[in-house]
Amino acid sequence: QKGYSFDSSALERAADAARQLERSRNAKEAFEIARLQEYTKQKEYEAAAKQAELQMQSLRTEQIRVAEEERRKTLTEETRHARARAEHQDQLARKRQEEELATKARMQAESLKKQEESVRKQEAMRKATVEHELALKHKYDLEKVQAETHARAKAARENRDVNLEQLRATEEERRKTTIEKIKSVF
Repeated sequence: QKGYSFDSSALERAADAARQLERSRNAKEAFEIARLQEYTKQKEYEAAAKQAELQMQSLRTEQIRVAEEERRKTLTEETRHARARAEHQDQLARKRQEEELATKARMQAESLKKQEESVRKQEAMRKATVEHELALKHKYDLEKVQAETHARAKAARENRDVNLEQLRATEEERRKTTIEKIKSVF
């Protein structure tokens, strides 16, 4: 049966060393040296722990500084992006406004052009109407003059015929009177 076997040789050696140390006349000094060494080790351990704590604190401070720097960079970048977005939005708004103004000006120009065209058409129609009225008046005046001239000519012809008839009648009467006078004398 194999079981657990304890090797006690190390303990025995330590016990022998302790006994020899007690028998030694330098035991007290050795103990004091051992105590001082232990105290020194303790202080070194505490100093190392303090150094480790300081390093941890420094690391935490550095982490905080790095995090703060990153936060500041992020904030700066976000601010820059926000400013760029705002400028872009402003440019878009200005462009929209310029396009709206250009469209409005174009529409006003087209409206003005249509109004001018309408005025030109109305003026042309008015002019055509006046010219037509003048042409009609001229035509009627010519017809009136022609009618009056024709009427005067007709009246003059009729008057001439009447005058000739009267002249013939007067001459005939005068001739008869003259003949009767001659007959009465002879």
